[in-house]
Amino acid sequence: MQKSFLGKVPHNSDSNHYRRVNAMQNKTVILALMFAALLLAFPCSSAATDIPEHRIEWDIFGVPYIYADTWAGLAYATGWVQAKNHGNILLVLLAQARGKSAEYFGSRLGEGTGVLKKEHEPVNLAASDRLVHLLGIRELGVQWYAEASTEKRTIVDAFARGINDYAGKFPDLLAPEVKVVLPVTGEDILSHSARILKLFQVGPRMGVVRNWLKPAAGSRSAALLDAGEAMQTAASNAWAIGPEKSADGNPMLLLNPHLRWDFNAHTYMQIQWAMPMAAVRPGDMDFMFHGIHLLGAVLPSMGINRHLGWANTVNRINTVTLYEVPVVDAGSYYFNGKKKPFSITSKTIKTRNADGTLAAELLHILRSPDHDMAPVMGVRNGRALLAHATPVVNTFEQSLAMVRATSFKGFENALAMNTFPVVNFLYAGRDRGTNDPHVYFLFAGRIPRRPHGDWDAWWNVVPGNSSKTRVEGIHDFQELPKILDPPSGWLQSTNDPPWTATFPPVYSRRDFPLYFSMDFMHLRAQRSVKLLMGKDRLSLDEFIARKFSPRNEMADRILPDLISAAGQFGDATAQKAADILAAWDHMMNSDSRGAALFLYWLLEMKTDDVMATGLWAADWDPELAADPENWQKSLDLPAGLADPVRGVQALSAAALRLEKDTSAMDAPYREVVTVAAGDRLLASGGGPGDPMGMFHAIPLPVHLRPDISGPADAPLSLGENEAGETFVMAVEFTPSGPRAAAMLTYGNASQPGSPHRGDQLHLLIEKKLRPITFAP
Repeated sequence: MQKSFLGKVPHNSDSNHYRRVNAMQNKTVILALMFAALLLAFPCSSAATDIPEHRIEWDIFGVPYIYADTWAGLAYATGWVQAKNHGNILLVLLAQARGKSAEYFGSRLGEGTGVLKKEHEPVNLAASDRLVHLLGIRELGVQWYAEASTEKRTIVDAFARGINDYAGKFPDLLAPEVKVVLPVTGEDILSHSARILKLFQVGPRMGVVRNWLKPAAGSRSAALLDAGEAMQTAASNAWAIGPEKSADGNPMLLLNPHLRWDFNAHTYMQIQWAMPMAAVRPGDMDFMFHGIHLLGAVLPSMGINRHLGWANTVNRINTVTLYEVPVVDAGSYYFNGKKKPFSITSKTIKTRNADGTLAAELLHILRSPDHDMAPVMGVRNGRALLAHATPVVNTFEQSLAMVRATSFKGFENALAMNTFPVVNFLYAGRDRGTNDPHVYFLFAGRIPRRPHGDWDAWWNVVPGNSSKTRVEGIHDFQELPKILDPPSGWLQSTNDPPWTATFPPVYSRRDFPLYFSMDFMHLRAQRSVKLLMGKDRLSLDEFIARKFSPRNEMADRILPDLISAAGQFGDATAQKAADILAAWDHMMNSDSRGAALFLYWLLEMKTDDVMATGLWAADWDPELAADPENWQKSLDLPAGLADPVRGVQALSAAALRLEKDTSAMDAPYREVVTVAAGDRLLASGGGPGDPMGMFHAIPLPVHLRPDISGPADAPLSLGENEAGETFVMAVEFTPSGPRAAAMLTYGNASQPGSPHRGDQLHLLIEKKLRPITFAP
């Protein structure tokens, strides 16, 4: 009998955590038994009559169910609940969006402040503020607010007011340090949105900038780069399967972002909205949307309504061109053989000292008028490095249109606005009225129209001293890679290029400009494809079970060669270790014996990228993957061990280190890897999505991450995960409406003392999701 992976929703009758609070009454309210979970009401509005009408109910995991008659009511309540569950972090993020976080909190925000706790790394706020001003983020947010329509401004202002009203009603529930940020404004909210979009756009390019500058550790330049590189840890999985692949003929969707767990700009909050449909579209059922919001965002990042839903993954796209220009003097450069002046502006960055005084720093920002005012990221050897990014535009209208859509056509019309700088969309749903099912993939982004060249040419630093390399405009929506209802019946995205979204392939890299994306397929993508391919049809339970697959794709490819080599020329330690690996089933479960040894071996091999370049005897073949007849053979590559002697030496060393750390070469995986959230610490399964090829992805901290090289004597100890499975949601769109289950691994709150810090972590360990109750 198929095991059910839909976890039960426990009931909670502790009224100390769930109270109705308004001017008239204080009592616990139990909703109708039709709800799968106990929901307890918590209306947060005051007695003021101009506050938008709304009602807030909470489930036992701290997920708010918001009911309102207007978009402003939904927005107001969303601001309120974000302040309630994440107020401290939320206000720090809005201070960063102003470019004043160091002025409020000092240069670094870390342990002991009451805002960030011991499990969080200190945040370099001074570097964050410099980057905000360098990229013009605050100015962009102010501009967006000034240009906003009446509807948009009303919604954004209501969200800001919800934050302010919560802080005014419950000031003692916020850390004293963060109250200096209050009150927040609509300009703050849109500045925060601009910061998120800019960092997702610029962050992946910071490695190239760092290599060009070669800044000294601890320098201002290095700190600035660190502030941008923090966004590089973003990764995700997503699936969409059509009726051909579904046991009941229903389209299904998997939303599975993998972001950091340390409560920053990546932090999600799970929220459900409900509103009478007359306020959205007369004649339909009542409006509902269930999804996740990044903190500080009015509108959801991804989720579902009654008809459709979408998931996002970060795509392999380059919307930032790095130009190198000759510098004549401190204020000018050469372009097309002529001396041209930089545009120079100055910003004062203030930093609060420990004694409360303020130190001021004058930041001079140089921009090139010949490169669309691209800022100078640094100067080296008489040359300046410019970061030319395609313009970031406000995504509000597109996001609202996606939330409101009730058919594929309506959703695609929203996507055609093409306002997101970097992202993939996977869609599944049934059209309102006809119930027609569709699944869809879009490689979205504001890709600059480049004059020539391929990905590698434009990923690296480009000469910028003439108009020959100028980019002109962006590619239209119609030119982007997209797939609707593929013959395979399935679509997948794991941060790989668009050419591998389904098989047999429906297009190749040559069908688009060669600078659109890379040509590779890492093992996580291949594991994803193997979990979906084939003729079997999946139920929702089976869909969820495959999402939590613990199989290690790398082990399948490389262990036969390693075990054979150990038998040929390994010492006694290597042969004993090889016997352990031979008995291992290649599953990364918490009780697996052999999984920890394999992880230690990979660390000893010192791989330094997600492809484990140099490890393989045979590399992946993009030409084979693009072949409609032979594409399946590409899923067996890369394969084999390139250097068996080195592999066996590493195996001996790994076995000895593991034995030293745990007292056994065959120590179960739980003795090496744990997950932590709030005050909870649990033994974990899963592992690094890349380069191990784990779909159940739990990236590890730096000292245990095989995709990051470190010093040979780096200590190995119990490792708490810094990122990975963040939000998991599986949805089946039946003719009568969606059926879904989800979890938010680190919990739906970060405030000190909240019972929801880490209260869903056990679901990750149990590989279960909890059913979602939808507003009636």
